Parts: sequence; structure tokens; C-alpha cells
Amino acid sequence: MFRYIEDAGEDWMMKEEARVMVYIQSGEKKFRQKDAELLRAIEKHGSINKATEKLGRSYSHQQKRIDELEMAFGKLIERQRGGRHGGGSKLTKRARGLIKTLENKLADLSATAGTEITQIKGKVKSIDSDLVDVETAIGSLKVTREGWMQEDQETRILIRADTITLQELGEKTLSSARNHVEGAVERVKHYEDKAEVTVYLQKNNETLKATLTRDSVNKLDIKPGKKLYATFKATATKAIPIKQID
Repeated sequence: MFRYIEDAGEDWMMKEEARVMVYIQSGEKKFRQKDAELLRAIEKHGSINKATEKLGRSYSHQQKRIDELEMAFGKLIERQRGGRHGGGSKLTKRARGLIKTLENKLADLSATAGTEITQIKGKVKSIDSDLVDVETAIGSLKVTREGWMQEDQETRILIRADTITLQELGEKTLSSARNHVEGAVERVKHYEDKAEVTVYLQKNNETLKATLTRDSVNKLDIKPGKKLYATFKATATKAIPIKQID
């Protein structure tokens, strides 16, 4: 079993120049971008020797690295010796899967650049086939299940401002979003074509930031003090482990 990690320390949200490391972990071993670069080069050039030469890396060091990764993640390289067309190396399905997973997570991270993110700590309470209940300071939230999750796992919930929808308290039907929290508008910051709305939640004095279009702000008559629901889908609610359970 391996898991995907974004790691920047406990207070990364408050650091202006925080570095976020993205990797896939199995036991003590971490599959990083440099490892993905090596595997891509092996796939392109057909051998470990040619790949390390093109990357300007030590063959012996990279061979040792591949051995370490295969001990943790399973077979990554298929080696062919001799034959009519000569020997060579190619990637296994597992190796391609690791590269794809890392690429997807890096793309997700890139998409959040410049977007306000609310961070809330929580603990996994129950796990279903697809969804997980995480108990937080603002109540129980549903998130999409990840492979690393287990009951009592401490986690950090990340909610992007552009995934939050605001609704009137009097509306008979809430949106199909799994998560609904009640609050009041604390402040509104207007931009040319959108607005950043800070919603104060009475539970534990937490706040959420939502990004709305100008039309939505006008339609809902968004202004400080207005009470409403903040809703967001489980699929748009990201969970990252804080501490791994042994």
C-alpha cells in the first residue's frame, strides 16, 4: 500500500515562501519527481545506462535507487537481455501508474496556485466504500476516500475558495453538495469580476473563504452580517494526512 503526500510542515499555510513537496510514499521510501524523471528517461532511451547518461547522473547510484524503489513499490523495470534486437529496459504497468499518479497530483497542486484555501484539522471517524467522515472543528465533513486513510487518522482538510457555494438559509433545498455549514458573512472583498467572501462560522470561531462571481454576490445580496449556508462537495474537499498511524 502506498500513499500520496503533500508535505510542507504544520504551519505551511502561514509561510509566504512555503515549499510544498509532492511524493508517493510506501513505508520509508518516497517516489519523487526525480524518480519519475529517471523512469521517463528509461522509457524514452530504452536502457538505464542511456537514461542516466542523458540525465547526467551516476549509473551506479541510479541503479541502487531503482533497486530501493522496487523493494518498496514492486517491479518497475523489465530488463531484456540479448536476443535478435539486443537487450534493453522498459517500464512496467506499475511504474507508469506511479508516474501518472504523481503527474496528476502535481497538476492538482498547480491548479490551486493563487487560490485561497481554508485549512481545518480533523480526525477520520468512519470509512465507507467511497466516502469518509472526518470530524473537524466545524462539524463532520465528508471527503473522498484515499488509500492512506484509517480510523482515528489525524488529517488536514483543505477547501478551495472556488469550490464553495453560498446559499440562502431560507432555501428549501440545499445543493447536492455533501457538506453544509451555517455561518454569517464577515467581510466581502470586491474585484473586477468576482468577490472574495469570508464566512464566519460560530463553531470554534472558524472562517471559510469563498470566491463568487459578481452576479452571484448581487443575486444573494451578499453583505456583512448576512446569514447563509456554505456548501462544498466531498470530491472537492481534499484531505492530507498529518500523522501516520503505525
